[in-house]
Parts: sequence; C-alpha cells; structure tokens
Amino acid sequence: MAKPTSDAELAAAAREHVPGFVRVCARDALTARDLAAPGNSAIINMDPSYTHSGTHWCAVRRLQEKEGIAYVDSFGIAPPDTLIELANSMGLPVYYSTAERQALGTQTCGQRALLALIEMAREPKKDLAALRRL
Repeated sequence: MAKPTSDAELAAAAREHVPGFVRVCARDALTARDLAAPGNSAIINMDPSYTHSGTHWCAVRRLQEKEGIAYVDSFGIAPPDTLIELANSMGLPVYYSTAERQALGTQTCGQRALLALIEMAREPKKDLAALRRL
C-alpha cells in the first residue's frame, strides 16, 4: 500500500513540476484569487477545513485553452458543491473527469492529483474531450 502524501510533500512537488501551481488546501479554503489566472492550479483535500486530518486529494486547474475550471478526482466523482459555487461566482463552467484512476481502498490520491496537474500543464488540450461539463 502506498504511503499517504502530506500537503507539504504535495506542495513541494507541485511547485517544482506544475507551472501556475498556487497551493494545497482544504476544499472550502480554495478562493477565486487562487484560480484568477488561466493555468493556475491547486490540490484540494475533500475534508472541509481538515476536520478529520484530511481524507482525499483532488486536482483543480483554471483552463488555459477555454474558459472554465477542470476538476479531477481519481475516483471519477463529480466536483463538490463548494467548487461549483466558486466557479459560478467567477462566471466559469466546471469540467470534470469521470475516469477512475484509482482503486477504492488505495491511498494514492495525492500522487494521482499531482500527476493530473502535471499532465494538464504539459498537454493542455489532451484530455479536454474527455472532460464532462456540469
């Protein structure tokens, strides 16, 4: 079983490998300022305000090639209401992946969120067709 990834480890790796990376935070701490510019990205934890010391990491990126915000959950789950509300307040649609990239019971979500951001930064148009719009 893979070792869970801490927010400090994710932030350090993302700063090194993801242009436009802003921060790692709880899903309810992500702000419009974090995603103000196209290409900005973050890794969010699904545990609101880390009330349970963190639960599951997901990737969020302000798209460069079209107006919108991309959300990737390694379980293929739709984005949380907090992200949808944030995008609505910015006048942006949300696109998300339904691809399952991680098996239930595994602890690789941090690494998979980081990989999703690296892939989106390197090849911005690659997965757009696979993203579903809310």
